[in-house]
Amino acid sequence: MEQMRPIGYWVKRLDRALEARFERTLATHALTRRHWQVLNALREDVRTDGELERMLEPFWTEDAISWDQVKADLLGRGLISMEDGVIDLTPAGVALHGELGKQVSDTRTVLMQGIANEEYL
Repeated sequence: MEQMRPIGYWVKRLDRALEARFERTLATHALTRRHWQVLNALREDVRTDGELERMLEPFWTEDAISWDQVKADLLGRGLISMEDGVIDLTPAGVALHGELGKQVSDTRTVLMQGIANEEYL
């Protein structure tokens, strides 16, 4: 019988499992969840460098890739553009977001099996 553990243990364990599953999905494009969060945020609207950093700050953990690393990588790969501190998706970034969006959606569907929408909300 598994040892009884406090709920905090299970929440952290679940978070790590979810993070790992999404990382595997995104790894096919050499991206992390932080990359995806930036692409996703920019798909909704153009953002300034500071806005993006503040918006995504809660998701950055000590062991996560830094905002500057994500930004440099996405710029270097031609997925985002930056002019006067304003960041936007390039056509290549829009295309990759669309492709990854399907894969992320499929991953969410798998992870949500057995959980009703009401329970999730």
